[in-house]
Amino acid sequence: RLIRQLRLQYALDLLHQGQDNLGTIAHKAGFFDQAHFSRAFKAQLQSSPKAYRLQHQNGTLWSGMIDKMRQKLNPDEKG
Repeated sequence: RLIRQLRLQYALDLLHQGQDNLGTIAHKAGFFDQAHFSRAFKAQLQSSPKAYRLQHQNGTLWSGMIDKMRQKLNPDEKG
């Protein structure tokens, strides 16, 4: 579970950079393929990676969403 959380957190960072396609992000974050990555992302964050990226690029994320997602990925971390 910890490894998956770390992979998702890394993928979130890559999504923020906005340079790689989702397949590349999946590979870099250690997922078998894009479908596996998308399922894990949606299960944990209730949003697909594509929808998350579109929301972020369009600036429609509400304040604190990133912190909220990070807290979901790592509930023991304070901040």
